[in-house]
Amino acid sequence: MAPAAPIRWFAVAVSALMLCLLISPSAAIYCDEDDCYDLLGVTQSANSSEIKKAYYKLSLKHHPDKNPDPESKKLFVKIANAYEILKDEASREQYDYAIAHPEEYFYNTARYYQAYYGHKTYFNQWTRYNQAIYMVKKTPAYKNRLRQLELERSGGTTTKKKSNKQTNKKMDEDLSKELELQIKGAEQPSMWDLIGVRFVLLPYTIGKLLLWHGCWFWRYKVKQAPYTWDDASYLTQRSLSAPLDAWRNMNHERKILSIDAYGKVGHLVPLCNHVQEDTSIPKIPLSQGRNSIGRNSAPSLTDKRLSRNHLSLTAAADDASSSAALVVEGSNPVVVTSGNDRRKLCHKDSVTIRDGDFIELIPGKYLFQYRTLCGDDSKKRSNAEEKAEESSRKRFKGEREGKSDGGGGGCVEAIRHFHVSDDKLPQTFRLLNVQGLPPWANTSSVSIRDVIQGDILFAVLSNYMVDLDWLIPACPTVAKIPHVLVVHGEGDGALDYMKRKKPANWILHKPPLPISFGTHHSKAMLLVYPRGVRLIVHTANLIFVDWNNKSQGLWMQDFPWKDESNPSKGCGFENDLTDYLSALKVRLIASVPGYHTGNNMKKWGHLKLRTVLQECTFDKEFRKSPLAYQFSSLGSLDEKWMAELAYSMSSGFSDDKTPLGPGEPRIIWPTVEDIRCSIEGYAAGNAVPSPVKNVEKDFLKKYWARWKASHTGRCRAMPHIKTFTRYNGQKLAWFLLTSANLSKAAWGALQKNNSQLMIRSYELGVLFLPYKTRSSGFSCTSNGVLSEDKCEKSDDSKSGRNKLVTLNWQGNRNTDSSSEVVALPVPYELPPQPYTAQDVPWSWDRRYTKKDVYGQVWPRQVQLYAAALQDS
Repeated sequence: MAPAAPIRWFAVAVSALMLCLLISPSAAIYCDEDDCYDLLGVTQSANSSEIKKAYYKLSLKHHPDKNPDPESKKLFVKIANAYEILKDEASREQYDYAIAHPEEYFYNTARYYQAYYGHKTYFNQWTRYNQAIYMVKKTPAYKNRLRQLELERSGGTTTKKKSNKQTNKKMDEDLSKELELQIKGAEQPSMWDLIGVRFVLLPYTIGKLLLWHGCWFWRYKVKQAPYTWDDASYLTQRSLSAPLDAWRNMNHERKILSIDAYGKVGHLVPLCNHVQEDTSIPKIPLSQGRNSIGRNSAPSLTDKRLSRNHLSLTAAADDASSSAALVVEGSNPVVVTSGNDRRKLCHKDSVTIRDGDFIELIPGKYLFQYRTLCGDDSKKRSNAEEKAEESSRKRFKGEREGKSDGGGGGCVEAIRHFHVSDDKLPQTFRLLNVQGLPPWANTSSVSIRDVIQGDILFAVLSNYMVDLDWLIPACPTVAKIPHVLVVHGEGDGALDYMKRKKPANWILHKPPLPISFGTHHSKAMLLVYPRGVRLIVHTANLIFVDWNNKSQGLWMQDFPWKDESNPSKGCGFENDLTDYLSALKVRLIASVPGYHTGNNMKKWGHLKLRTVLQECTFDKEFRKSPLAYQFSSLGSLDEKWMAELAYSMSSGFSDDKTPLGPGEPRIIWPTVEDIRCSIEGYAAGNAVPSPVKNVEKDFLKKYWARWKASHTGRCRAMPHIKTFTRYNGQKLAWFLLTSANLSKAAWGALQKNNSQLMIRSYELGVLFLPYKTRSSGFSCTSNGVLSEDKCEKSDDSKSGRNKLVTLNWQGNRNTDSSSEVVALPVPYELPPQPYTAQDVPWSWDRRYTKKDVYGQVWPRQVQLYAAALQDS
């Protein structure tokens, strides 16, 4: 019976191989049909010196670098092979024996393969490797390195006891493993290098190779995608015919120079803070087509706020304008500066950039300049182009350093120009420091240590949330105050914990709440000094995140002790403060919510604001000007109450005694994307606690406006500040910094045919009006000269008014000497921009599966206190 087809073909192949071996001379396995001595032009009796001299002479003649002839290249390969055989005494002796005894073919063949492949067997490789390691460990260099590593691990101390040799030997073995010895020519063998193992894995290897070719064809031939760094590196190494080991050992900069020759059109050049090239960071090469830039594109780009595909640049080598299309792919914004235009781009925004434009991968950080290969070649550029780029660079540097030509009022980083002298501090407020922002964004900002300082005799801390585990370490001065009263709104669990943790000289008090669903929400501090009293009204809870991660506001003023000879003399602010503190049922004076009737109605809530505004006159430019409501929690509202509040906030008269008229409100509220991309990610939404049923009311849609704070650097610092204002452009009729959110509980609601005002919560705020006041510059913590009266308000005429403006106001401060310009650091941009169709207002009881900048989804657990209250 005829053998099966595979067996037949195997027999034919073996027979053919044996026939070839029998008819081939045994010496042919060394230099094919040629004679090794003839190739080098020497006799068989030549010594090693003559062989080497002949080889060097022929290599100079036939080396491919010297002789481009293809035939010469083939001859050079044969000459090099002949020299490799004859330079070694053992292989030369075998070759001479094969020439002298051609009939002993099998013996000569066995000797050849044993010599050339015997050392490559698995066990021989292990022997060679162990011998090489043993020799290296005997060298002084290895012993010194081992000693250095031992000192590093032991912190600079070693034991010198002779009796512990076994322990020291084991430690030396462990340390030697960390050195990872790799000796060229004696590499550690692996089971995967065995021919049998490779033969078994051959189908897998072939399949993997086919898959790689298929993916390559699909990615770069069909989809026309840009080459990745690894693939561009592979193509460059192959096109240059560079040895793989040499290419791997090549430094990053040389690789970039080599890859530039392979389809590259430009670079992203890293810049330092002085807008000069940062040579410590490699350039990011750009190729034809789409380039993906993001985290790990360069060694410095490891910030988790950068996504792996942060932005895409699509460039074309034949584009005469050297332009590229930039699209923001990641969740965080990107800033592009082209000439005088500086634009902030959000997710999926696009722009065309040109040679010399600047890119900030995160606003204020990771600055790069786009340069084409033509732009890098200075010889191809005219003097006009070079001067234009230098002018652009200086202008961009000036904007980053706050030295722009615009006078500072209207530049993007307007807050860097906000500086207030001590005697003017009571006329304005300040923002709180935010961690992670560039230094310019925290200009004139304050921390809790800046507020609570000096020799304090007694302190009243009024707030909603109080974290003692954070407060005392963050502000050590608090622990030194002899007497502290904490008026708070914490629940029973947190209160029990506070009682156990508080210092012995602290008193905790939670004011009574006669009406359900109310809170003690006022945020203020009263600090008593030997020289006077410091009053602080602010918007931050006494917890870490509020004083470090959020947009907050703080107003502060120091009051001297009254003159004993005239104790009744006071001012309107003092009377308001007395009213606020007068009704708390403890020894300190405070206020409580309730049902207010008669004259008491005008003391609280939005009716108090209405009463004050009705006593004021404003410039006629504020007639029917809009209102801005900005806060961090939205109550359950209806259109009737919104009209009631807007009527109070629209109160006031112009110079001709006509009412200002109603203003159209805008509600500044963060979107879901604002929260997701914020400094805290979704965790910031925990401090914006409004449910869907309150947020998604149809009548509110016309009011929504975006939180944008580029000029103060707080776009990603979510607002916990609460502000209400009436504005016209960058001018303000009045401005209120308060603890009150937009709710009936905070502002009060009229009842019983407008004869009763019902308020549920404690709130406190500071109203800024455009009237001049005398300011002495008195400070409780420094020695200042006190003027006669600091609280008296000037007349209500137009000449007696200040001008309240935002930081983006660009007017001339010296046009009218009778009217002082007072800048207020309003953190958001005015006029506010309405929501787009894609914007969704944040609701904290919804589920959001799109991951934030930290890879988290919502809802999630957020710890607001320094220590969890497990044992409370």
